[in-house]
Amino acid sequence: MKFKYLLFIGLIVSIASCSGDDANKEAESVDEPIEVSAEEELIIGADGWVEYDHKEYSVFAPQDWEMDVTGRMNTTFILFSPRDSKNDMFRENVNLVKEDISKMDMTLFDYVKNSEGVLEKYMSDLRDLNIEQKGERYWLTYTATQERMDLYFVQMIELNEGVIYILTYTSNDQSISVHADNGKKIIERFQFNGFNL
Repeated sequence: MKFKYLLFIGLIVSIASCSGDDANKEAESVDEPIEVSAEEELIIGADGWVEYDHKEYSVFAPQDWEMDVTGRMNTTFILFSPRDSKNDMFRENVNLVKEDISKMDMTLFDYVKNSEGVLEKYMSDLRDLNIEQKGERYWLTYTATQERMDLYFVQMIELNEGVIYILTYTSNDQSISVHADNGKKIIERFQFNGFNL
């Protein structure tokens, strides 16, 4: 079933976005302005963060994080942290994938339990998996080895009007850092604007 792989797609996006040719392409595009469609708007808030306002949801991010809304690998968006140096081959990132499950006989709890099985089956060297429910959101944290890198993941899974939203923050370092702090805040500040497309 398609939903079994949606969580995994979010992880692959995070991994692919930080390695090889993609990293070089991103380095070239860091200074490009964010492209915004007619149904989206950018607002700079009093805290200096950019509010990326879409009619379906709002995302808040630091001004120096790059927004990619091209839809690559079935994402709605990917936010990339700035590079720490010219040799920085990994950019911490937050991506959103979503799936309509309104026609499936499935609850959010069912989806999360299934996601746990998907992670255990497909993630190399899965460690420290923690699943916690906070209000209407489920939070997953774990580490895994992918493409010979130890990666740290924080995911928020939420159901809104029959659509599953998976926000994934990925880092190659789980220590306290500005990027890690900002990545988690991006997920925590994610808001729905009242309806889905």
